[in-house]
Amino acid sequence: KKCGAHYLKTQYYHIEDLGIFDPILREKVASCSLNLNQISQLRELSEHDGLGFICTAMATPKTLLEYVEFVHPAILKLREADARNVDMLSAAFRTRLPVIASVDPRKGFFQKPEWNRDFFMLYCVPSYPPLYHNFDLESALRFDGFSSHFPYVEPVVQFMRGVTKPIVWVECHVRLDDDVSCVDFPVSLTFSEFEEVCRYARQLSR
Repeated sequence: KKCGAHYLKTQYYHIEDLGIFDPILREKVASCSLNLNQISQLRELSEHDGLGFICTAMATPKTLLEYVEFVHPAILKLREADARNVDMLSAAFRTRLPVIASVDPRKGFFQKPEWNRDFFMLYCVPSYPPLYHNFDLESALRFDGFSSHFPYVEPVVQFMRGVTKPIVWVECHVRLDDDVSCVDFPVSLTFSEFEEVCRYARQLSR
């Protein structure tokens, strides 16, 4: 909130559904997992501080629906891998909630369904981390927003400078410290960098 963000986002998953075979990475990702009670508490804290709350429910329709039934969210978020999964998309649409989906256009660009005005697609290069030359501004500007995995602010700022329509969503990973053992360290901004992104977004919205 001090950085100027409007939402906080976390993730919900069952480690056995993610298909992680490297035992070291599997242990790291498992140690970061939150149960539904913890996610509910995080939502309450976020909303108490005036922030919206979003959670990416991963990998299976069962996981997505148990999250929806327990937490009663206002918005759903799908990761890139699940945005191309027909079963996950169908489960998300059946909830009748607004859906935000990360999409990598390098894997093929699919048309946004005209019948669903509450479906938002975010440009995403979901590598850990992506290389700067993977960023395609022309492709990014076709989307409703940007889900950044870049560990620096330049691609996000370029995107915001280039848009000619209202920016709906900009998502960034943010790290608490310089602990390189953190799973998301390679794709995360520092708080000062994230604050710079939020400040630039506010300037553009004036």
